[in-house]
Amino acid sequence: MKTIIITLFSLLCFTVCCAQQKIPVPLPALYDGHFYLKGNLNDSLQGNFVFDTGADGIYLDSLYLERTKLPLEKVMNAVIGGAGTNKQQIKVLNYPIKFHCGSLSHSFSYTPILQLKPILGKDADGIVGYEYLRKYIVEFCYEKQSVRILPPDSLAGLTGFEKIPMVERKNRLYVTLGVSIDGKENISGEFLVDLGSGGSVTFTSHASKKYPVFSTIEKTVTSYTDWGGVGGGGSDVSFRSAFVTLGSFQIREPLLNYSLNESGALSSKDYIGLLGNDMLERFDVIFDFPNKILYIKPNKDFNKKDELAKNGFGYVDRTDICDGFIVRSLYAGQNAEKAGVKIGDIITQLDGRPVKGMTKKEVKRIFNENQTVLLTIQRGGDTLKIQLPLVQLTI
Repeated sequence: MKTIIITLFSLLCFTVCCAQQKIPVPLPALYDGHFYLKGNLNDSLQGNFVFDTGADGIYLDSLYLERTKLPLEKVMNAVIGGAGTNKQQIKVLNYPIKFHCGSLSHSFSYTPILQLKPILGKDADGIVGYEYLRKYIVEFCYEKQSVRILPPDSLAGLTGFEKIPMVERKNRLYVTLGVSIDGKENISGEFLVDLGSGGSVTFTSHASKKYPVFSTIEKTVTSYTDWGGVGGGGSDVSFRSAFVTLGSFQIREPLLNYSLNESGALSSKDYIGLLGNDMLERFDVIFDFPNKILYIKPNKDFNKKDELAKNGFGYVDRTDICDGFIVRSLYAGQNAEKAGVKIGDIITQLDGRPVKGMTKKEVKRIFNENQTVLLTIQRGGDTLKIQLPLVQLTI
């Protein structure tokens, strides 16, 4: 998802021109690690679509497509790659589809079909790429979970924001970051601005080999996944850096990652790494896409303390097709793996309570506040009980 290797041609068909608006124009949205635009296809089919600056065009989840009435008579084959280590054979709808969100419509000529719900969970019906908003000035508010199109004259009255220049190449945006891993040596260079990434700052495997300082990191945690993005699984290493510099702002002791993938977007030599939502959450953010300027202002989360998940595994909510959460990643050698949790397990209960119907807030509280949690797991045809100690890893 982070970098999608496919060429798509789109037809512009806007019903409004927000540049002519005198007031901000809201787009129905929510935020949950990614910004989901609440839109519809062809003025009828509702869905939640991740806005992703690391993607082009529009993409539909395969299960979502099965549940719609979109015609399938014009379909062609394609190959697509992304953050994972493999390329995938996919189907592409070869006829125009209109995406409508709020007062903004856009018509796309080609629509790839991907397996997105296994990566992002049941709420992800599709992806809308950079092309959709590239002509606009857009405010992404992480605190309010809102997205707004701003009029051009609104930038003149901004206070407290710093302007960060971006560079565009091949329909992708890059920004310069400075990173100090050990408090001494700085790494500076271009990072792909990736609103399709729920991570913080992730170095490519090429960058981690290029800079010797990576070999000096003492406390790290490796995680591996079977389905971390478009292109399949992979592995990475989490570590705590001394600081990250974005413009004049210095973020102290954030958790960062570097990829171990030998192929795919996270092995690229074209950029040092990715800048994702978990880092941008610390700011009020405005993208002036036409002029390639990022405006940032620290918010209440600027000094938040990054920690790894205490449960020791990552999962996606698939209660749309089964009774639980599917385990997709594990911290190597840590509490969940030691307790016997395996990738592919379906967690159906937490402390005897069915997860189906639990709110995200309830699940987060259990994993963050409890000392242990009893997992009820479906593995094949077996039902297992695993007592999992919840451990705050120190790195």
